Amino acid sequence: MTITDVLMTIPGLPLVIVLAVLLEPRNPWVVGVVLTVNAWSGLARAIRSQVLTIRSESYVEASRLMGVSTPNILMKDVIPPIMPYIMVNFVNSARTVIFSSVGLYFLGILPFTNQNWG
Repeated sequence: MTITDVLMTIPGLPLVIVLAVLLEPRNPWVVGVVLTVNAWSGLARAIRSQVLTIRSESYVEASRLMGVSTPNILMKDVIPPIMPYIMVNFVNSARTVIFSSVGLYFLGILPFTNQNWG
């Protein structure tokens, strides 16, 4: 979480602009990586807080007392309640990345190719 906290303190747009100028990405996958380099930290922190909340629920403690393995507890008790939250935030993040890429193409920071989301 220390790495996540450090990345959350770095301003996103200036970091993306500097990385785009330094890397000059032409591949759409590299553009996606450059744009999401700072977008994942807030979601990681939110998911961690959700998991910590679910971890203290009675059904998770009951599974732990019954001797269920940790991977089974994760797959059957922890992940299903937070999956809708993850999917909604994934879609919102994807939308934000697409808008950011269009803005950076418009400003001329990213090199224009025919393979872009905008």
